Amino acid sequence: MLFNLGAAVKVSDRAEISVGVSNLLDVRYRELESGGQATPGQGRTVYVGWRYRRP
Repeated sequence: MLFNLGAAVKVSDRAEISVGVSNLLDVRYRELESGGQATPGQGRTVYVGWRYRRP
């Protein structure tokens, strides 16, 4: 089971900061399996974003 967590905070009328974590528990899983080969899924990933809207 995968858990993702994210949140965003409005800094002003035009700006917003977002943060999050994908695969919070760092679970090992197979994303793709074909022909006897398996591609591992993405591990824990932390991201930060900034959004600004022009007037």
